[in-house]
Amino acid sequence: MKKRVYLHYGIIFFVLVLACQLFLTLFLFGYAEKQNLRRRLEKLEDAAQNVKMTVTALVEASDWDFEYLLHYETELLRSLAENGIPEGVDLLIVGLGGEKLVFSDLASGATPGGQLLDLAAEKAASGEVFRSRLEGIFSEERLCRAMLMEKEHGNAYLQRVGAVFVSVSAKTENSLLSRDFLPGYLFFAGLNLLVILLFGYLIFVEMIRPLQGLDRMARAFSKNDFSFRLEEKDGGELLPLFRTFNETAGRVEKNELARQSFVSNVSHDLRTPLTTIGGFIQNMQEGIIPPEKQGYYFGIILDEVNRLARLVQTLLETSRMTSGQRKYRFEPMDLCELGRITLLSFEKRIEEKKLEVSFEADEDSLFVLADRDAIQQVIYNLLDNAVKFSPEGGSLSLRVERKEKKAFFAVKNSGEGIPEEELSHLFDRFYKSDRSRGLDKQGMGLGLFIVKSVISAHSEEIWVESRRGSYTRFVFSLPITQGKAKRSS
Repeated sequence: MKKRVYLHYGIIFFVLVLACQLFLTLFLFGYAEKQNLRRRLEKLEDAAQNVKMTVTALVEASDWDFEYLLHYETELLRSLAENGIPEGVDLLIVGLGGEKLVFSDLASGATPGGQLLDLAAEKAASGEVFRSRLEGIFSEERLCRAMLMEKEHGNAYLQRVGAVFVSVSAKTENSLLSRDFLPGYLFFAGLNLLVILLFGYLIFVEMIRPLQGLDRMARAFSKNDFSFRLEEKDGGELLPLFRTFNETAGRVEKNELARQSFVSNVSHDLRTPLTTIGGFIQNMQEGIIPPEKQGYYFGIILDEVNRLARLVQTLLETSRMTSGQRKYRFEPMDLCELGRITLLSFEKRIEEKKLEVSFEADEDSLFVLADRDAIQQVIYNLLDNAVKFSPEGGSLSLRVERKEKKAFFAVKNSGEGIPEEELSHLFDRFYKSDRSRGLDKQGMGLGLFIVKSVISAHSEEIWVESRRGSYTRFVFSLPITQGKAKRSS
């Protein structure tokens, strides 16, 4: 798969380079052809002007008139005229009747018709270069420039006495195709192509290296190996993406370790009560436990069943939250009242640990817009942790206060506190600090995850403050609303 991808892009790159090279070659050939044509047209124009000046100067320097030159000094006129034209330019001078009087060796012996002078008059007026065989004088079309030769009379009358044609070959003579230039051009064009392909390959390898790293990471992930990390020095322009993947891999690895720990804990938490229940029932069935003591053991069995039920309920609740299936019903509720009611459910455990408890509120009633059952679960989980981790004879305090349009509920307990490096992980799923592993053997590390999920679903915030050897304090916010709470029937 990988080789096919590399080959695919390699072929695309090669074709693009080849196309660019071909385009450059065509451009050069076209440009050379254009410049060649421009030079020929300039040569043609120069030749036309030189012939005109030569003939005019000859007439002015002698007593001969133009008609005499045309008819009696043909060879002189020809030699003088051809001295003023560049190599490759052909000369033709025709008389008044269209007869061919002076011509170069390139012209054939064909006799032009009477239309040649009219053609010269038409083309001379516009000064344009045109293509023509000049009525068969030339065996192929040539680029031609025409000028009229006129005799001036005293009364400002100009008499047409003949015409001059200069011409060059119309065939393409591209200098790039010359025998001297073409081999050298092909050599350097091939060398240029090889250099471009070499540098392109090096650039391609440099570009593909980060993708190869991502490919190796993907393959490692497919084998459940989440310890693989990308080398940031190979990231180049993709360095931010490399860091994101490494961070993601770290979180996935941490979640995978937490999941494995969770599976182990759940397996243990399920196996212990099931073993207890199965052992007691089997002993009753075999008569090992006398009938008068069965009520006591039925109570133990019931506690274990309730423990299993709570475990299953926690797992279901977590599953519903992570999948987005839990629905919330937002309505006005009294946060102060809910806090007092939830606190009373811990009365027995508080008395057992002889905790000093306080409840403070800025107002007797403070209404917020929230899901009552979900918020009660949040307060219950926070109180459960606070009571669990408070030392015997310690303190527990709850506080509800208003700040602008927000209500803040805080649960604070005395104790050892939480190490600073663990604070950022407390709300992670399945996370249990080293201290909680010893004090809470039945917990699965889902309580604070549920708390965080519920508060986030309310679009609010929760945070934790702790000082080692002193206290831990959880605070969450809810939006204040008007109205009275709807009590459940």
